[in-house]
Amino acid sequence: MDRKVIVTLLCFGIVGLFFPWFYFEKSIDYTIGLDWIASMPTLSIGYVLSFIFIFIKSRSKVTDFITLMGLLAIPITCIYKFLTWHTLTITGKIDILVSLTTTHYGFYLTFLSSLFAAGLYILHFKKE
Repeated sequence: MDRKVIVTLLCFGIVGLFFPWFYFEKSIDYTIGLDWIASMPTLSIGYVLSFIFIFIKSRSKVTDFITLMGLLAIPITCIYKFLTWHTLTITGKIDILVSLTTTHYGFYLTFLSSLFAAGLYILHFKKE
């Protein structure tokens, strides 16, 4: 049951990659999550590791650790992008207010669903 919920949450996170993540004005220019896949390979590596290792039948501490690292890589990468996406080209500094006002539903869908998936896995991992 837990694996199905975690995989469903990860799928919601992948869906979030197709929606707008960051923009000041959507009519001018905006980015979607897929734009960050090439520049942030930890996002795609996190998804690949999570999907591969969550279905391995023979569980060991190594596979559990790799799965956990894959699941944690996704929200950590999202937090990094949230804080820094505008620093190099637009504002020149990390500004939480700018990040909050320019971040949109695709980012939140990916971030929250992957964070919940990691949290569920940690809770399940502690039970064993």
